[in-house]
Amino acid sequence: MDRRQYLTATSGAITTFCLAGCSSSDDGVDEDKAAQHMQTAGEELKQANTALSQEGDKFQKADIEGTGVDVQTTTVVPHLDAAEEELDTAETTASEAQQTEIDAAKDWISLARSMIEFLNIFAEGYTEVTTSYTYFESERYEKAAETLKKAGNSLESADESLTVVRERNSRLSTTAGDVIDQVNLTTLEADIDTLAEQLDALIELADGYRKMSLGMVDYEAASAAIDNEQYTKAESDFQKAQEHFTTSESVFTNLEGSAPNTVKSSVIELTCYAGALKEASAHFATAAEALADGDRETANEEAEMGQNALDQCDFN
Repeated sequence: MDRRQYLTATSGAITTFCLAGCSSSDDGVDEDKAAQHMQTAGEELKQANTALSQEGDKFQKADIEGTGVDVQTTTVVPHLDAAEEELDTAETTASEAQQTEIDAAKDWISLARSMIEFLNIFAEGYTEVTTSYTYFESERYEKAAETLKKAGNSLESADESLTVVRERNSRLSTTAGDVIDQVNLTTLEADIDTLAEQLDALIELADGYRKMSLGMVDYEAASAAIDNEQYTKAESDFQKAQEHFTTSESVFTNLEGSAPNTVKSSVIELTCYAGALKEASAHFATAAEALADGDRETANEEAEMGQNALDQCDFN
């Protein structure tokens, strides 16, 4: 074989060998290409993390007696979608080590999506509680109680959703590389703990406030019975009101020590109001009993003590 034939034959053999083995020896891995998509994904996750934290902070700034919490979790979703798309692309050329990092980043995306669901449900329950305040202040006590029941259901659903968040957070790898480093895991953990504290307090507050609203329904019924000289009915209704106020005072008293600053002042006020109403209802029940027995003197004394009980919290 002459030199030209040898070179041609050798070249053909090498080409055939490379086509069969060289280009696929790394199974399509292109770490640089994967790294570019992973970097872009990391930038999107960083923005998603910032937006998520900002939405969570709204609960700390909200006023329980205000207008509720207006979370805009739609600001987070586009960043999560973009990051997930970049990670999917990166997977096609990623090395084994890069795949581990991609998996961790996708786990964080799942965590963030569950966090979004939690925030939306929590905001719904929070807003229902603030709406009930408006009903209560407008003396629409039945509507307040009805709204607080809905709020309780929403807040319990939020608690279930938070359990999912905690489970996903506990499984999250904290040593998976640069992509996951774009999000502040310590801050996220603190955000979850703070929101959990607020949720627990709001669940208790809603329960106590509902009992207080139901007490006011009985209290109004008893007052109407007094006006209609139905003294036995008035005594019974005042006693029912007293029971509701006793329960609500107990709930608020227990909550005072653990309530976050966002609701602490409201809880302290409600403790006083519930206690005043409890005491007043007891006196008015005794007054109604005295009226039924024709004992006007005792009735007047008990009625005066009942009014004094209401005045201890400037309750009118």
